[in-house]
Amino acid sequence: MRCLLLPFVLPLCRAQAFCGCAVPSEGLVTALMQRLSVQAPWLDGWQASHFALSVAELRGPGAAYDRLRSALLERSPALVPRAQERSARRRGLTQVMEELEPDLLAQAQRLASALAIFDVHDAEVRDLLAQWLLRPLPPETLTRMALDLASVGLSDQALAYAYRQT
Repeated sequence: MRCLLLPFVLPLCRAQAFCGCAVPSEGLVTALMQRLSVQAPWLDGWQASHFALSVAELRGPGAAYDRLRSALLERSPALVPRAQERSARRRGLTQVMEELEPDLLAQAQRLASALAIFDVHDAEVRDLLAQWLLRPLPPETLTRMALDLASVGLSDQALAYAYRQT
């Protein structure tokens, strides 16, 4: 496990997390956390969001999120506030979804789920993710993200603040 590089650790972590058929050994989770702490400074937003959700699904320690936080804030484009046209609400959902950049939406969904599973009340990341709730999203995506973010402290006041930021 010590010699595994990032291209091999991430798929291993994801496979173990999403398998759901067995409880991972504490040794495996510990080894993955060690590799994560070493490689966190070099993760991009896509990798960091996958690691965050995978580690959360593995029931890893909340300290693992702390190691990923700086990589998420610095390099995750899903957390970069984007200017939103007010007229977007009037356009059709299909047209708006084509403009949403599905990769960024998937990153935002993974991060919201990871926060909820870790039960991490990170107001800065949560409020940046809340801006996605102000966009026209499919109902199931909107509901899942809203529930995940509400479970880590998103309130009406925080959502109103996110609205004012757009």
